[in-house]
Amino acid sequence: MSKECVKGNFAVKKDVCAVVVTFNPDIELLRRNLESIVDQVDRIIVIDNGSSNCLQIEALEEVIAFRLLPLDKNLGIATALQKGLNMATEEAYTFLLTMDQDSFFIDKEHAVETMANTLVANEKLAMVGPSLQGDALLVSHAQAKAACEIVSAIITSGALCDIKKLNAVGGFNEELFIDAVDQEICFRLRRKGYLIAQVDFVHLNHNLGQARKHRFLWKKVISMHYSAFRLYYIARNYTYFAREFVDFEENEQFLGFFKNMKTKILLYEKNKFKKLHALNKGFKDGKTFTTKFAIHAVGDSNYT
Repeated sequence: MSKECVKGNFAVKKDVCAVVVTFNPDIELLRRNLESIVDQVDRIIVIDNGSSNCLQIEALEEVIAFRLLPLDKNLGIATALQKGLNMATEEAYTFLLTMDQDSFFIDKEHAVETMANTLVANEKLAMVGPSLQGDALLVSHAQAKAACEIVSAIITSGALCDIKKLNAVGGFNEELFIDAVDQEICFRLRRKGYLIAQVDFVHLNHNLGQARKHRFLWKKVISMHYSAFRLYYIARNYTYFAREFVDFEENEQFLGFFKNMKTKILLYEKNKFKKLHALNKGFKDGKTFTTKFAIHAVGDSNYT
């Protein structure tokens, strides 16, 4: 998509609640995350998915104002985001800012306000996200080509969301657990007639976990080095995604990106058999996996 956005007039941080989802975070990166948003929003809720270093997270409350909600175990990013959405809804906030634990805004003063100005200017907009710096520049499917552009999807980290519109489509899909959670809700919002935008002049530093660069002949190749646990959900959820959003022309580009992981795992990564087994099982399960939001992906599929 390539429709430019316009700016509105918004400068009231009391309407914004931020939710940061954590799981065994790097404490220094989390501190930078919280410091980058604490003066831009009214409340920060940190929802921790059973981290082993939860006490270190709690210690940050002594220097940064936020509310910590510790969960007994890892319930997944989708459930954590939904808990944050529910809390923000109950407290009558207008906007929800969603953040990964290792992302932070470059601009600590005006990033959220700038995105909010864009969001309120168009009643069709449901989510607005920043441009990405760091390893996340590898993620190209949502890179904007203009100062502000309507796009197919954005990642949840750094996204400013209209709470009423999120609730209008049922909120986050908790059955996905992890992976494809951001793309899936973007596509459900679009199916409802809403729009997603990326603001190119708001910058978020965001890293893709264990991504590493390798060399193949004269080319540089990126391999993600995900765990087998993570690869299972990637394969299952993106197979479901491709089946469910068959009515969108972009649906297969997401699945295609992850299918080429097999070759990279074989060439560059350790624990090859375990990881390839997880991918194959995920692809197999994804052909029948469904969720309460499914319209098309409600039965067995011959998708390959």
